[in-house]
Parts: sequence; C-alpha cells; structure tokens
Amino acid sequence: MHPLQNNDRPISIGEAFIQDRNTGSNDQDAVKVRITQANSVELLKIIKQYGVHLDEHNRKCICPFPFHANEKTASFFYYKDTNSFFCFGCKNGGGPVNFVSLFEDISKGEAATKITSKFHVDPNITVKNSTDFVDRQHLMLDFSELIRNFIFDNLDDKQALEYSEKVGLIFDTINLRHNLDNAGLKSLIKKLQIKLEQYKCQ
Repeated sequence: MHPLQNNDRPISIGEAFIQDRNTGSNDQDAVKVRITQANSVELLKIIKQYGVHLDEHNRKCICPFPFHANEKTASFFYYKDTNSFFCFGCKNGGGPVNFVSLFEDISKGEAATKITSKFHVDPNITVKNSTDFVDRQHLMLDFSELIRNFIFDNLDDKQALEYSEKVGLIFDTINLRHNLDNAGLKSLIKKLQIKLEQYKCQ
C-alpha cells in the first residue's frame, strides 16, 4: 500500500485527530466539514496515488481493499459523474473519504485529514451546501447497484441484458432532460426498480 503523504508538513494523523477532538464543542462540526471538503477531491487522483491500476475505459479494477484479497474478477467500479466507487464483491462504496478509510483501515476523520493535507480543497465548502450532493451520490450508487445486480442475475439471458441497457438509457434520458432533483431521482429509481422486478416475474 502507498499511503498518502503530506509533502508540506510531516504530521502524525493520530495527533491531528486528537487535537481536533480537544477543540471543544465545535469539534464534530469541524470533522464533518473536513470530510465534506475531502470528498470534493477527484477520487481518480486518489486511486492513482495509491498505485491502484484502474481500467480507465471501463472504469473498473480488481478490488484494492486488503480485506477483499485474492479477487480474480474485477468488481470495483469508479463512477466519474458522482466522484464515487462501488465494489460489487464486498458491497462497499462511497466517495474519496470512504476509499481512503477502507484502504488504510482508519477512521473517516483520519482519512479526511490525509486527503486535505495532500490535495487542494475549496475552503468555502461547508456541510450544509454539500448535503444534496452526498444524497445524490447515494442515489446514483443505488441505481448502479440495482442495474448491476439485475445483470449478474441474468448473465445468460441476452434479452434481459438488452432490457437492462434500455432501463439505463431511460434513466439517463429522463434525468438529463428534466434535470431531476433528488426527490425526482429517487422516484424515478423506484419506478425503474419496479420495471426490473416485473421483468423477472415474466
């Protein structure tokens, strides 16, 4: 593993986290803001920083997490649009902070500190204005997992695979055409989930 290094100032992550804990009642908010800022960093840069080989055409690779060792088939997918990942093998997903936390087996607060010390982050980012984005990430991951599970359940059914592509196209078209907010996106995903379940029952 190649942990992120702070080139500007060597620091003990443990000490930094303890300092944060001792700042008083605002500590939890400070950690949340740091996590939010760290999640704004491009995940692909972090993945490369750790020496993980990602097939940039298909945006997938063998799962890099140490607890998911000896994998032979790529199950780790990177999603550029939501700056997130999902592993269909160990069922872990999320943004940059989750990736570093899982890769190094450290807390999210420690992972955020490592990321913000290495990469430039926007100091104006706050927890409040990131909530919609984080919720949207989770919704996109939910839809991705829905489609992937349908595909894995129907690998030998050519018509089912074509149907999954059609559902994916419907999702993209409606989402882009109507610029859906998170509530609309959630409703759309639910409707498409019903369509996939109805196909299974045919």
